[in-house]
Amino acid sequence: FVIVGGLVIFVASACLAYWIAANNARMNAFNRMRAQADADRAALVLENARQAMKAERELNDFIAHEVRNPVAAAMSACSFVKAAVNEAQPLVTEETRAETRDDVEIIDNALRFVNDLLRNMLDMHRAANKQLIVNMTPIDLLHDVLEPVQAMMPQRDSKIKVLVDCPEGLVVMTDRLRLKQVCLNLGRNSLKFVEEGFIRLQAEVRNNEVQIYVEDSGPGIPEEKREMLFSKFQESLDSLSQGTVSEF
Repeated sequence: FVIVGGLVIFVASACLAYWIAANNARMNAFNRMRAQADADRAALVLENARQAMKAERELNDFIAHEVRNPVAAAMSACSFVKAAVNEAQPLVTEETRAETRDDVEIIDNALRFVNDLLRNMLDMHRAANKQLIVNMTPIDLLHDVLEPVQAMMPQRDSKIKVLVDCPEGLVVMTDRLRLKQVCLNLGRNSLKFVEEGFIRLQAEVRNNEVQIYVEDSGPGIPEEKREMLFSKFQESLDSLSQGTVSEF
């Protein structure tokens, strides 16, 4: 009985030791998993913070890039209006009144464009997440896009003529704001590099497709730079003495 009792005690002690060891191993594994989970949560919080900062920077860049052109047009037109109304005898000639009306139209178009843009400024983030909603509506290319873009490209006292060549009544399904953004950015880029000549905003129908052109009398965009033309916040054109030759 003594031997049997000793064996029982030995087996029980061995089982208890095994249970304690196994339990400690499980606790250690659980603690490691919990520590890893805490580390993953901390890394996720940090990554979310970085993404939020990146998104904020991109939003600021987007606003600065897209608002710059229409605001520049409005400021230029506003300076002409200010000069006209501060003359000793303001707006006494029909020519002066007509020029002032044109400048007011430029300011109106520019501010309306900025207003539409700011109301849709979160679209960049939706686009990055493939959630951009494109507002496709029937628009008249001449009156809804090309003429307003022309009005936001001041020509007063300039050797550059901004021309519009588009058939009357050419209606397409598109996003009006997005198309105006593209045309305005390309047109304003042309203004930077063409000292004398023309900038033409053109639309025509070819093979049952509507093609839109923004062209000028400048030296053009080098072939190797054209693939970067629609990159986000593309500034390469600003650093080169060149104009615009674009079709889309």
